[in-house]
Amino acid sequence: MALESLPRAAQLLQRSKALACLDAILCAEWEHRYYSFNAQWGPNEQMASMRNGCGDEWFMLFDAQGRVGLKGFAHESDVWAQGRAAYSAALQSAVPSTLHGFATEPAFRWDCTTFAYVATTPHAAPQRVLANAASDALEDGAEVFLQHLTGDAASYVTYAAEYFEMEVKLALVEHIFALKPLTAELIAALGCERTLDELADDLKEIDYPMT
Repeated sequence: MALESLPRAAQLLQRSKALACLDAILCAEWEHRYYSFNAQWGPNEQMASMRNGCGDEWFMLFDAQGRVGLKGFAHESDVWAQGRAAYSAALQSAVPSTLHGFATEPAFRWDCTTFAYVATTPHAAPQRVLANAASDALEDGAEVFLQHLTGDAASYVTYAAEYFEMEVKLALVEHIFALKPLTAELIAALGCERTLDELADDLKEIDYPMT
């Protein structure tokens, strides 16, 4: 089952920062985190990403005009099993020309793509990019790997318990999902050994508010 659209750009930006912040708090080693966010990816551009260490990933670009582009790769998806490079190329070529920079960015690994979403106007919800009629009915991995962009705080609590083997209180995740400022007390309550000072560089890169 494919997701036809995503939450609006402002919601995606907020959630992406929150996910990167939570992962940074719970995991000191960047390479072991799922989620990251770079508020200074390029001139007037911000970039969110997910990597699960098994080859699955997504990248999402926000530009100064309010446009959003997201592309992802699920290596065990049905479309990859059947389409592979041809399907990736079809998705890439279907991205609107107004997002040319997004569609040609080498760091996003367009040769490995199973799903993509774009919003070409400010405040719009990114819509699914269609490759071809034969493959569009196949499972593309988006529903699984975008679940924390569309789900609630409880879904992150479950993920943290499974991946980081940590019990995180729902209220604390909700606090960060709302992008409320971090305090030393909140970080301690998450069960993290990192201090606010130790998180400073990560939070600056994410552009997450601190007290």
